[in-house]
Amino acid sequence: MGSNHMHKIFRDAKIEDEKSKIPTHDPQTGELNPNYEDLTGQPNPLEIKTSKKDIKSFNELIKETTKNVLILKKEVRELEDSMKRVYKKYL
Repeated sequence: MGSNHMHKIFRDAKIEDEKSKIPTHDPQTGELNPNYEDLTGQPNPLEIKTSKKDIKSFNELIKETTKNVLILKKEVRELEDSMKRVYKKYL
């Protein structure tokens, strides 16, 4: 057997291995393969796992941010009112 023959065996084995791989996602849409874990027994490495703790932290962040935005809006209104009074006084 020459090296070309062995090269063909390894190349064919690699092609066969690629054909038998279960895709993690649809290459056109990017949608995750919903059956990946059932077919491989392994979790899909592309799937993002979130815990209840993560969701709670995110919700707390949203509440805090909303509260800060409301405070800033109030401060801006007060500043605008103050500026209007100053302009009226000097114009």
